Amino acid sequence: MQRLFFAAGLAFILAAPAHAQANDPYKLMMSADADGDGQVSRQELLASRGDMFTKLDQNADGVLSDADRRKSRPRLASIQNARIEQIRKEFDADANGEVSKQEFVNGPTPLFDRADANADGFVTTTEAKAAKSGG
Repeated sequence: MQRLFFAAGLAFILAAPAHAQANDPYKLMMSADADGDGQVSRQELLASRGDMFTKLDQNADGVLSDADRRKSRPRLASIQNARIEQIRKEFDADANGEVSKQEFVNGPTPLFDRADANADGFVTTTEAKAAKSGG
């Protein structure tokens, strides 16, 4: 279950402005609502992942790899480095040790899929709340 939440919420964790959001993968997912209509489309989620990839790719070489691990601020570095390692485990489709933007953006979306109760390609606030409570 923890892996389910991690994979889908990962694209938003580092970009979350509030600490509370970082602890709630459903709030993080809903923060991808770019047009403010109260629901997140699969396209909004994937676009948000693209933005997150750019932030994670510290050296701007187009892949997430060991070269993107933080060296400064030990506490932040250990958290981000662990996340990058988890990203590689979850998203490295070709198992080459690096995650391309395409792999990251188009990777698994189990949280979104679970929350999209009617399978219409959108997660509403109501669906997110129901999924969060196990419904």
